[in-house]
Order: sequence, then C-alpha cells, then structure tokens
Amino acid sequence: MNVASLTLGQAMAILEAELQNKKTKESYTIDESYLKDLHHRTKALASDTNAIQNLIQSIPTHTCFSEQPFLAENVDFFLVYFFILPTKHDITFICERLWKHLNDCYRCFQAYAEVMRDYCNTHIT
Repeated sequence: MNVASLTLGQAMAILEAELQNKKTKESYTIDESYLKDLHHRTKALASDTNAIQNLIQSIPTHTCFSEQPFLAENVDFFLVYFFILPTKHDITFICERLWKHLNDCYRCFQAYAEVMRDYCNTHIT
C-alpha cells in the first residue's frame, strides 16, 4: 500500500498501535512525517481544553447545510474522539450530540462510517 492510499482510519489505527507498542498485521508503506504530524496534533489538542470544547460545540445539531460536511476531512475531530475523549472526559454528552447529528446528516454518517471501517479493518495484533 502506498502513502497516497493510506486513509485517516488506517493512519489512526497505525498511530494507536505505535503508541501502544503493537504492530499491525499488514505492512504499510507510510510517510512517517504524516504519523508524527497526527501524533503532535493529538498532543496539542489534549493540552488545549478550549479547543476540545469548541470542537464538541461545533458538532451541528442537525444536518450540514454546506457543501462540506462537518466530518469530511475533519482530522481534529477524529483525533479527539479516538484518543483524547475516552481518557479524559465523560463522553456521554458528546456521543449523544454526535449520534443525533449522524442520524440527521447522511453525508457525515458516510464520512464517520468510512473512517471507522478503515480503522477497524486495519488489523492490530
């Protein structure tokens, strides 16, 4: 697999494996700078509670009306959702807000499902 075809979900699974000193079953040719960038962004977001709150509050309450759905290419949201919220916050409110939005916005549901599919299909051993 080349760098261009590495998706956000795959990159997050690989980053998670590296953070936990695990290996993926498949071999990926990746740009180390991309993973380092994701790691640095995660650290920066973890230390900025205002950014986390702003990101949570920016989840639309209904469908996205713009051409660009909220979750499409929203790397910061997925980094916060996967790596920061489960360890630092009660995520009940965030999940309720997210699920309501995903129920109302099919385009964001598609984006969320694609990231989750790629994340789960990147087999971590």
